[in-house]
Amino acid sequence: MNIQIKNLLVALLVGACLDQSLAQTNVTLTTLYSFSTSSPGNTNGYNPDAGLMQGTDGSFYGTTGAGGKSGSYGTAYRVAANGTFTTLALFSGTNGTDPRGALVQGGDGYFYGTTFNGGNTNNRGTVFKMATNGTITSLYANFTSGTNGANPQGDLLFGNDGYFYGACSALGDPSLGTIFKISTNGTLSTLHAFNNSGDGFAPIGPLAQRSDGDFNGITASGTIFRMTNSTGGIRVLTNGTGGNAGIIKGLDGNFYGATVGGQSGDSWGRVFKISTNDVITTVFSFGGTNGSQPATLLQNSDGNLYGSTTAGGTGFNVNASEFGYYTGLGTVFKLTTNGVLTTLVRFNGTNGSSPRGLMLAADGSLYGATHDGGTNSSNNGGTIFRLTFSQTAVTLTNLIVSPANATISVGSNLQFTATKFFSDGSSQVVTNDGTNSLWSSSIPSVASITTNGVATGLAQGSTTIFATSGSISNSISLTVVVSPVIVTQPTNNTVFLNGNVTLTVGATGGGLSYQWRLNGTNISGATGASYTISNMAPTNVGVYTVIISNLAGSVTSQPAIVGTIAIQMFAGVIVNGPLGTNYVIKSSTDLSNWTTLTNVALPSQPYIFIDYSTPYNPHNNYQAIPQ
Repeated sequence: MNIQIKNLLVALLVGACLDQSLAQTNVTLTTLYSFSTSSPGNTNGYNPDAGLMQGTDGSFYGTTGAGGKSGSYGTAYRVAANGTFTTLALFSGTNGTDPRGALVQGGDGYFYGTTFNGGNTNNRGTVFKMATNGTITSLYANFTSGTNGANPQGDLLFGNDGYFYGACSALGDPSLGTIFKISTNGTLSTLHAFNNSGDGFAPIGPLAQRSDGDFNGITASGTIFRMTNSTGGIRVLTNGTGGNAGIIKGLDGNFYGATVGGQSGDSWGRVFKISTNDVITTVFSFGGTNGSQPATLLQNSDGNLYGSTTAGGTGFNVNASEFGYYTGLGTVFKLTTNGVLTTLVRFNGTNGSSPRGLMLAADGSLYGATHDGGTNSSNNGGTIFRLTFSQTAVTLTNLIVSPANATISVGSNLQFTATKFFSDGSSQVVTNDGTNSLWSSSIPSVASITTNGVATGLAQGSTTIFATSGSISNSISLTVVVSPVIVTQPTNNTVFLNGNVTLTVGATGGGLSYQWRLNGTNISGATGASYTISNMAPTNVGVYTVIISNLAGSVTSQPAIVGTIAIQMFAGVIVNGPLGTNYVIKSSTDLSNWTTLTNVALPSQPYIFIDYSTPYNPHNNYQAIPQ
């Protein structure tokens, strides 16, 4: 018999939205059915340990771990989206007891699953086949606690080679759990027997199959492993604390799973990622109030992970006893693959507690079952629930463009961003909102701007950059400059002591800044197009230049010599030499005997040396000797 698993087309959980902040997602929890632990309702079963699966008929199928026949062996059931509940099968013990894995529907229309106990030989569990009317037509496997293991736990996986794969979590002789495969005709093979000798013990399904046919899995002891399909060889990737949710293959090619404890055993569970090269990293660590003991994990086509925790949430008490991390009634969460968690539901007992299963339906809703809780005390046998997602429109109220009133040079680029503010108080920074019409330039010949908000200076001038979304618009001014050009140079000046003199320069280029200098040194505060010297003193005598700059470059003016009538013709020397050249400055009263006054590396051209020690002595002579 050739069995093929049908892949259901799954809708997006949250509809595609051009602007992710234009809608606010609301979550609604609906209890479809409450199981009862008391007669006669317990004939329908109670305490489901597994999640649901959606059949090809659109209904949902699942199992309970207790109730049904008088021996309380568990049931299989069908529930419609409107809550109509039908018991399909009552497990009897010989065909299995306490089913814990979700059902799998084959291409032949039959359902396949496992029971933790029962069977017609050693009461160690079964793999069964069930028709859609609930008839259990055959037992694919009876586990014996021998070399083929015992107590299968977790969902079956239908491999790409046409075999079913699963895990026995309990004793196999002499092992501590096994990984098995079953052919379509019911032939059972043991792939690996765990012995806690470096490989952990008590594996829990489901396994996740890699593109090369190997599998990733996890054990109840916390060992995360990779198993070779052909040989059953195990390579341990890491050891942690308590696996529970199995392993899933992500849309990004990585694998994801969960442990009930932290990596060091001192927290309330974590979600981890296995990269394609087997590097394991923690995606998120639970804190109790946002959940504890993760039990299921799945990934939606929106790229987010969704799962449930069996504890934590409402009623969580971080100061409880050593088992305090079990307090709280469980949660359903959404988790981005970069570790941002949103708690969707905190169970309160009435709507269920300790959720064990979660699946994504074709209508985009999440369906699951809780092990306990219900609408009243007599219905404390668990629930079947649905989570639906709706969106409330959120309006755009304002746009702010950054940076404001900017300047760039011709040929250079500048990235703009638009911050969107919404009616629900949220905001979003974007460079492209997907419309390709967010950005525009009032004068494209001065500066263009791309659909991603990158402006390019094309010609000198000013333009207005607009950001527009719907009816909301805002703008800033963008100036484009070229390298500065001096059109009027500062000129030489001679002034009486204590007099005033003003130096001026004229330049073009846009966005200009100025810095005046005396003998090569910046003058503090002299940053305008003109510079006035008030109360002329001997220390003001020298060579003045001005550096004019903008984003496109800089230029230095020609030197202007400023002197005084009293000392310009004596008491110093003017040196015309290359910048940085070393000169020795000497003085003499008789032109025969020379005294060295200083050594100087020319800071300007020309350079004026003033002998301030004898500025009014007409009998001194000076010379500058290059070195």
